[in-house]
Amino acid sequence: MRLFSFLFLIVMIATVSTATVADTKMDLKEGIRLFEEGDHNEAWKYLKTVADEEPETAEAQFSLGRIDFAKKDWDAAVARFERTVELDPTVSTYHLWLGIASVEKLQTVNMLQKMGWAGKAKESFIAAVDADPNDVESRSALTDFYLEAPSIAGGSKEKAMEQIEAIMALDPKAGHERMARYYVQEEDREAALSEYAKLTELDPTDPLAHYLVGSMYRDAEEWDETFAAYEAALKLDPHYMPALYQLGRTGVFSGQNLNRCIECMELYLTMEVPEDSPTWADARWRLGMLYEKKGDGAKARTEFETALRMNPDHEQAKKSLDKMN
Repeated sequence: MRLFSFLFLIVMIATVSTATVADTKMDLKEGIRLFEEGDHNEAWKYLKTVADEEPETAEAQFSLGRIDFAKKDWDAAVARFERTVELDPTVSTYHLWLGIASVEKLQTVNMLQKMGWAGKAKESFIAAVDADPNDVESRSALTDFYLEAPSIAGGSKEKAMEQIEAIMALDPKAGHERMARYYVQEEDREAALSEYAKLTELDPTDPLAHYLVGSMYRDAEEWDETFAAYEAALKLDPHYMPALYQLGRTGVFSGQNLNRCIECMELYLTMEVPEDSPTWADARWRLGMLYEKKGDGAKARTEFETALRMNPDHEQAKKSLDKMN
């Protein structure tokens, strides 16, 4: 009888343990689903439960870090990604996001601290490539670091080109995009346009190349060419969100084509916004600026107020509204 009771107890413990593991997996799956749908508050509840019950679960720590990053809490994001890398250093994406968060943190510190954060970002991007040499996203991030960082902080045109050549072999579209970016930085417009043309040849239906050409002209404040390139992108895909937003935004700075710019921004506001894109609050703020350009103060005020209802911490909308007051 005692033996039977002992065996029954073991079975019960095993059953409870199995159920707990199953519940944890379900919570993790649900948390990730909610995060991907943009419901960060609900996602946090599920993921935090998993992290508390199973602190060695790298995927939960990583997803919590992504939420911290979305909230622009760079310190918390870095800490989470560091923990994630400790738990599983074999995943390229974990190192990549530690590097990305480190770059964001770098923007907020003083000059003495920037070197340390630049080094951390560089090491993380290199570790991401080492973990998976075929990961184009990680190689692209490392390329951008080499292109944008000053040489004293680890920047190197030669090393950037090495990464671009590796990307070209893995993904020609991504390779030509990065090569064009290299030439833009070198202020060699003809070479950049040649790369964008090659990008279009690879896929004539993809609006990306036209969009990137528009961004190049936008940065040079050549407005006619900017509008033409963004319109070319939208001709291929009338709902291409990056071009819709940037065409609308161009009106703020150029003062041109305001009705068309408002139309594009309003269309943007009907669409679900990906995580790494300007938010609806951003679009409302820009829409308010467009109405200001048109001299319609009442509509501008309404848009600024709407932006603040969507995001009470939207500093640009606050400043625009304060300026009107």
